[in-house]
Amino acid sequence: KSVGILDLTALAKYEVSGPGAVAFLDRLCARRLPAVGSIDCTPMLNERGQVMCFTTIARLAPNRFYLTAAPQAELHHHSWMYEHLPRDGSVQLENVTGRFGALLLSGPRAREVLAKVSEAKLSNGDFPWLTVADIDIAFSHARALRFNMVGELGWELHHPLEYQIGIYEALAAAGEQFEIVDFGFKAYDTMRLEAGWPIWGADFNSSQTAISANLIRFVDPTKEGFIGRRAILDTEQPVPYRLVHISIDVDGSTPEIGNLLFDGNDVVGYVHTSAYGPSVRSGIAFASLKDDYVLGGKTVDCLVGGKRLPVNILEYAPHDPESVRVSS
Repeated sequence: KSVGILDLTALAKYEVSGPGAVAFLDRLCARRLPAVGSIDCTPMLNERGQVMCFTTIARLAPNRFYLTAAPQAELHHHSWMYEHLPRDGSVQLENVTGRFGALLLSGPRAREVLAKVSEAKLSNGDFPWLTVADIDIAFSHARALRFNMVGELGWELHHPLEYQIGIYEALAAAGEQFEIVDFGFKAYDTMRLEAGWPIWGADFNSSQTAISANLIRFVDPTKEGFIGRRAILDTEQPVPYRLVHISIDVDGSTPEIGNLLFDGNDVVGYVHTSAYGPSVRSGIAFASLKDDYVLGGKTVDCLVGGKRLPVNILEYAPHDPESVRVSS
């Protein structure tokens, strides 16, 4: 209802630049690169269509990009990109995870708080959803990404790490009248589950294809030349399990990682991450489910706390499915 701050410094962060940067990323990314000043999310695939990386990519200039990814993916993602670097020196890849801090300012009052500590134009017309800009903030500066996975208005504020304490204190003071709160990754996990955002290393990894990880909405199969395109276009490729977004009516504990999904006595899937979603008043999770159950409308149960509870397979995220709040 108001506003909060999360320390996102653990995010993996990379800068890609140089005259060959566009060709390099175009080959790796399964989606078209964003325009300058814009942000997109994209998987990077191998030749079998498996998801080697999943990144948020912000285009800072024609040949300069800023990529972020899940903390647990830092070395894995860097290794995959480094392996594909051209050896002619036309692309510079830097792992800047340790150089930049990041604070997520999010909630319906986020714009009002940020406006108190920055002269930047922050209206929805000037700074819309999925854009990036360098802004002044609290006697310093930050790379502000109008992006988050918690389903609310907000900015990721990336900054040289030495400025973090000053930026945090300025935001905390500016938010006092709105009863600003600190929140952590357990709350973040709950909100991103409500908002329908799976993450690499928790809900899917390189053992799954973009199709089985249900990331096909982040892939542009009409784009030519990216690694894995042939596998994506192969309609004969079997999909034994598919990642699904589910809700469960719970009256106590929620499912845990590895909890099984049943059809009668048959195991047909298992849970990845889950939480109780207070905004949607149900248990919420990502799970892998046999493909014919995803598409066939069959009844599935989840074993939770020794009880069999019915599972609802969600077509849309239960919180802000039309992205009204996050893009306001």
